[in-house]
Amino acid sequence: MKLTTVQITQIEETLVLNGLKYDDIKLEVTDHIASEIEFLMEENTLSFNENLKIVFGKWKPQLKSTTYGLLLGYAYSGPKIAMEKMADFSKSELKWGFVLSIFSASIIVIINKIFNNINFLLMLGIIVKTLLFAITLLIIYYRVILSKSNWRTTYSVMFKRRIYLTLAHSISIWSGIFPIVPLNKSSEVKIFSLIIPLILILYGLNSLRFLHKHFQIEKKLSISNS
Repeated sequence: MKLTTVQITQIEETLVLNGLKYDDIKLEVTDHIASEIEFLMEENTLSFNENLKIVFGKWKPQLKSTTYGLLLGYAYSGPKIAMEKMADFSKSELKWGFVLSIFSASIIVIINKIFNNINFLLMLGIIVKTLLFAITLLIIYYRVILSKSNWRTTYSVMFKRRIYLTLAHSISIWSGIFPIVPLNKSSEVKIFSLIIPLILILYGLNSLRFLHKHFQIEKKLSISNS
């Protein structure tokens, strides 16, 4: 038995009342719950509202408010299903960030030993600083565009929560508080100083990837609602 548009809307409203305000997850969960209710209504003689209560009872653990500590911030909480998705984003980012930083450091060390020239590190520092500047400008630009969006997804939330950290670190590098290649330090310190902005670049690129995902979902939702 197919549910009506009014019944689908009721499912969405009930999800929002349970704290699920992320449009990407709400879309997925609404589809699952609707399918489960349709199946039950084929199997029993209960009303839509009665079956709705049964299905939401099964989903209650996934909608329970929870937090993921340092991964997302102790003060930040939400439905378990949404927090798990964002925690997975953070875990994946930490894992690949560690791998890529080790790989980058190894490549820089090898090339530096081959050339053994401070000019190489200085040139690399300029390139890294320029890339970081460009990515930060893109993040600020798209943050302004995002402020006009009426949709809220796990991807947009992740993007917004990290923008201030990115800006703080970028400003510290541009202002010279944290020099990319400190001239009065050893080669090891110079290389380590290059790794941090490289990680910031990867962090910024991943932020833009989150934003791209958000706009994809926004486009899909806008088409389905038109």
